[in-house]
Amino acid sequence: VQSYYNKIEGGGKGSLELIVTKPFKIEHPPGFSGDEGVVTGVIETRKEFNDIYGSTLWKTDPEKFTQLTKIDPMKKELDERGVNMWITGRRRSSGGERSNIDVLEFELYDSFKASRGTDQPFDTETGRWKLNPLAYWTYQQVWDYIRSHKLPYNTLYDKGYTSLGDEMTTGLPQRNNTTGAGDTVDGFERSGRFMGMGKTECGLHSHIKKVKEQKQQALESGEELTAPTLLCEKCIDLNVENFEDAITTGDDDDGHELLVEFYSPWCGGCQEFAPTMNKLANHIVANVPNMQVVRFD
Repeated sequence: VQSYYNKIEGGGKGSLELIVTKPFKIEHPPGFSGDEGVVTGVIETRKEFNDIYGSTLWKTDPEKFTQLTKIDPMKKELDERGVNMWITGRRRSSGGERSNIDVLEFELYDSFKASRGTDQPFDTETGRWKLNPLAYWTYQQVWDYIRSHKLPYNTLYDKGYTSLGDEMTTGLPQRNNTTGAGDTVDGFERSGRFMGMGKTECGLHSHIKKVKEQKQQALESGEELTAPTLLCEKCIDLNVENFEDAITTGDDDDGHELLVEFYSPWCGGCQEFAPTMNKLANHIVANVPNMQVVRFD
């Protein structure tokens, strides 16, 4: 949730009012149908999200949950607003994947081709800047600044929380679960995040970083960047030319039912799920005579 502060008129010197905006917009799935037909627009409530994806998606498929609620909405906002630079509060002292972040970073767009931008590697037409002004601050320095400047903050920090994320997966820090910063709070700051999920990052930064590294390697080697191959031995691959015919009318009249997978070879969640999807496709083709498995990139 994005937030900002406004002074309250007549509220006394230095009074502040917390104004909380709506979360990033989460779009309805393409072609999603409701009581009134195909539904478009954004999902407005938690109940509406749960009705579509289930109330336990965050637990049964955390990668998809993160993609739907964080990565895709954030990317859409950045793209639609034409953002050339975004500012984060990430710090090296948090440990884990943040240990080596720079104050200023440049991220290539997914659509960037290795053959472009060699003369101007920091062209904002091929990527955007990320500024991490607190990269070298410690947890204590952040809170010293908050208190000395009397800045508002979430009162959950007064109850012992040291990092806040989704309600379902955020708990009190585990002080015996450190990330390399010794006995300071920095060492266990994010240990209360993604509890029981075996991760410390939502994927918003780490997935982008992984793709960025692959593209940079291709650029430096002079090789053409190619999308990863996700093996699915029994899948029928569809494309824009045959998709509509295969899905809406069928290629034949033999009564086959279709299991359709929509995926992206660059998606981290899709890459992890690929082996499972391959096994599932093999099982279906071998045991369900009237069903075919198709996928569309």
